[in-house]
Amino acid sequence: MDNLPLTDRFEAEWNKRWCFPLICRLMIVIFLMAGTVQTVLAQEDKNDLINLADSLYVEGKLDEAELTALRALQNSESLPPIDRARLYRILGFTYVAQGENQKAKRQFINWLQIDPLANLDPLYISPKIINVFTEAQQEYKNTRTPPLDYAHLNMQMRAVRRSLIFPGLGQLYREQQIKGFALVASEIILLGSLTYCQIKYDQARDRYLDETNPAVMQSRYDDCNLYYHGRNASIILAAGVYLYSLFDIIYFHPQTEPNSSPLSISITEDFTPSLSLRLTLPEF
Repeated sequence: MDNLPLTDRFEAEWNKRWCFPLICRLMIVIFLMAGTVQTVLAQEDKNDLINLADSLYVEGKLDEAELTALRALQNSESLPPIDRARLYRILGFTYVAQGENQKAKRQFINWLQIDPLANLDPLYISPKIINVFTEAQQEYKNTRTPPLDYAHLNMQMRAVRRSLIFPGLGQLYREQQIKGFALVASEIILLGSLTYCQIKYDQARDRYLDETNPAVMQSRYDDCNLYYHGRNASIILAAGVYLYSLFDIIYFHPQTEPNSSPLSISITEDFTPSLSLRLTLPEF
């Protein structure tokens, strides 16, 4: 290239540095534009099919309307939801007109899955179509997954937090009064027993270590051993009550929900009013 004239060398360098990359960029732009145009044309073709299917249904050409709508639904993933909803609606109307109510119901359910608030105006739609659509609505409602009960979940979490603080508090929050008070009393008794046995064990141990009379040493040791095992048993039982309270609050649910008022008044058979007080724990 060094032997070429200056003008030829400049032209060769220009072609190398600018012309080839510029041509590549132009080809990429043309390719992208072609893809975009093809997508737009395909979308317009789908819209034409949807409008054609609607027109064929209005004209009473039911078989052609069905085939056109099914053709438009091919590769339905590429269709916007509103277009798919229109096609399911057209197919539902067409199948009702053909007397195939089950097929129509399936198409209406497909429509409702896209637009759960979809409805038909009885002033403009025939009662036959309205009836099938109503059945589809009912079936769709029955097959829908029920929403999560967040209120019950929040109540359950509050009960679990109370049981984590002290056994039985969660049960009292859920109005399981007998079980709640039993767990609270059991844990208090066991913790008291644990404290008592620990104090007695420390005292018995000190007496045993200070004892120098061999005749009394065995008795001192037995006392120390008794309180030692009593302390350990209290720890195990207290831990068992705590774990049982948590297990019960998580896996076993009462049949009734807690009332909002801590006071309740009932009338007995002899018309004597009865007042009862319910323990209500604060929210946290």
